[in-house]
Amino acid sequence: MKRLLCLLAALAVLLPRSHAAEPRCVALTFDEGPSGATKQILQVLKEKGVTATFFLSGDAAEASPATAKAIVDAGCEIGSYSDDSLKGQDREAVREQITKGTDAIKSATGVKTMLLRAPYAAFDEQNWIDAMDLVSAVVSWNIDSGDWLLNGADEQVSTVLDSVTPGNIVLLTDRDECAEQTLEALPQIIDGLVADGYKIVTLSDLVKTDTSLSKKLTSLTKVTMPKDAVFPQLAEDDDTTE
Repeated sequence: MKRLLCLLAALAVLLPRSHAAEPRCVALTFDEGPSGATKQILQVLKEKGVTATFFLSGDAAEASPATAKAIVDAGCEIGSYSDDSLKGQDREAVREQITKGTDAIKSATGVKTMLLRAPYAAFDEQNWIDAMDLVSAVVSWNIDSGDWLLNGADEQVSTVLDSVTPGNIVLLTDRDECAEQTLEALPQIIDGLVADGYKIVTLSDLVKTDTSLSKKLTSLTKVTMPKDAVFPQLAEDDDTTE
């Protein structure tokens, strides 16, 4: 049990935060793709000489496997985006949803990812216990670009550039409804970050800039369970009083 609880703690260390990283690094992340705009997003990234991390919807990857594969071919990192909230679901439902998504992504891209972004960043201790052999890290964000509000590219750019600090994870959306705005804002965001002295990296490379994380989490893409491990049980709340 002790070994498994230690593993649980190791898997849960990746929490977005601001830290004094050298060089000044920031990660751009895209949710919900691939979409009809993905290849255009990749072209912008290529032109600017940067890479990003894409959290792919299993359904979208299954529907557009060539586009999903193009993300990997462009040198970008991929993870899985859970389409429905996992919090409060039972063990079977959680495992089924995660596995369905990662299997679809592997079929499309050839990559078996264990990196997850949960909707609303909601992934509690019970979720970890239920799926700790399926997920290496669950990543939320520090900065929500607000592109999903469709309030204009200028607002999206200022939201990111006015808030960013070293070590931040920026949330963007790879969805057809956001495409026009995101494609207008993305080059400005990248140029603004670079002008301010930031290096744009993938999540894996961002983790490497923080020694406290990199020592604990050797890989964002895989996890190894001890051979004799068993899944723990979450202790019930003790409502008794002395």
